[in-house]
Amino acid sequence: MATIKEVVEMWDETHSNRPEMQIVLQDGEKTKRGGFYGRLRIDAVIKLSDNYPYEPWPERICYIFSFYFDEQNNEITKIRVSFERRIKEDPNTKEFYKFLDEKFGKKFTLSEGKINPDHLVLKREFAPTSSAKDICDNMEELIELTQKPICEFL
Repeated sequence: MATIKEVVEMWDETHSNRPEMQIVLQDGEKTKRGGFYGRLRIDAVIKLSDNYPYEPWPERICYIFSFYFDEQNNEITKIRVSFERRIKEDPNTKEFYKFLDEKFGKKFTLSEGKINPDHLVLKREFAPTSSAKDICDNMEELIELTQKPICEFL
């Protein structure tokens, strides 16, 4: 069972020569704990490219390692790698959703936010027993498949 610290260390080690694929520091830390509607998690964020640096949550376009915890904030319940686009309103959201679904929906799960349908997530989830290598390999696949087409679309 991998911890997010092990995943971040492995990612940094294997991507040290690629500045566009570094995990973005947030307040001096590579991970950030948060929660939404009682779902507690720790995230590590990879900026999409030098053209799309880390931005505040309402404008985020990035790749994320997420570790979700139980209600007591102890046991990991699931792990996710994802591409996320969080925005308040955008006229091309429906077009972008269709693009993501047609191009990547067979390999990854696409969902839109329940509260904000402009919040799009392309994800793959893992059991808590997954290894750091498996998690990093799947993030590598997600980025390799999506980074160029998404940057070109946006």
